[in-house]
Amino acid sequence: MSSTDAAGLTYRLVLALYLATGTAAVVVASLVVVGVTAGLVAVGAVGSWLGGTVLAAAVLGWLGVPRWLHPRPLYAAGRSWLPALGGLALVGIGVAVGTQNVGAAAALLLGGGAVATLGWFVRVMARNAEARARLDGGGVVTWRARPAKRRRVAWYTAGGLFVVVVLGVMLWTRDWSFIGVLGIGFALAAQGANRTQYWLGDGTLVYGNPQVRYLLPAADVTGVRHTDAAISIERRGWRPARTLDPADLSDPQAVVAALDRLATTADAGG
Repeated sequence: MSSTDAAGLTYRLVLALYLATGTAAVVVASLVVVGVTAGLVAVGAVGSWLGGTVLAAAVLGWLGVPRWLHPRPLYAAGRSWLPALGGLALVGIGVAVGTQNVGAAAALLLGGGAVATLGWFVRVMARNAEARARLDGGGVVTWRARPAKRRRVAWYTAGGLFVVVVLGVMLWTRDWSFIGVLGIGFALAAQGANRTQYWLGDGTLVYGNPQVRYLLPAADVTGVRHTDAAISIERRGWRPARTLDPADLSDPQAVVAALDRLATTADAGG
């Protein structure tokens, strides 16, 4: 592998799993359509997935990942969402063939969902790589904060309503299989309770957690508002403002000053 290949081992493994999972879904669907026995379908599924993973990992490890597929170029070119779209395409094909062959449709739906999830991981890793690169060089200001109180109440309300609706459906239908869906409501409520990590570098605000990070370049910041109840980072376009609870900050004025400098950088660049 070339020493200039910046795609690490984990990234290459995810790519190998992505390729192998998509291949296995197509192989299984094809075997079901042909009408082979269930045993041969199982052998084809396991063999194509394991063999495809080993083969793809070996090729990526020996030849390296193409430059355009490296994390940062993939994100910079705006193509990091394409891998997930490949999985959704398999799901769409599965829906289309559902009336003709249920078994093949199930293979494509399950495989497409797995491929889309792996594609999402590729996007996350590409975005994280870009975030780390933009924070290199020191001078990073960091803090942790929950959303402002009004935003937290909105998240708590959304999560609570979701749980109530799901519980109502289960009681009405006597179908307890929906119990797993309750986790979505708790996840919504957690959005209000969790303290988000922020890293402010030179011209970019990164937020999220060490595993999943999001970028807010200075060019997308339209203003910063500070009240006793909230610090709001206004963003360009349809996205709502990012809000911080000043009570979670040891020095709210320093954070506001740093964010003002980010907004000023955006104005100067425009």
